[in-house]
Amino acid sequence: MYDRINRKLELHLSPQKIESFISDIIMNTDTSHFLKKGKNYYITNDTEHI
Repeated sequence: MYDRINRKLELHLSPQKIESFISDIIMNTDTSHFLKKGKNYYITNDTEHI
């Protein structure tokens, strides 16, 4: 999973840094930018370009 995240975001982070990065994104994103499709959640954060 961590390799896929690094590849999709074009990053080279350790698993701990990925978890911290994702946690920060979730905490700093307004819930209006969360979209649930089936069992998956999609988050848009223009500030972080994600």
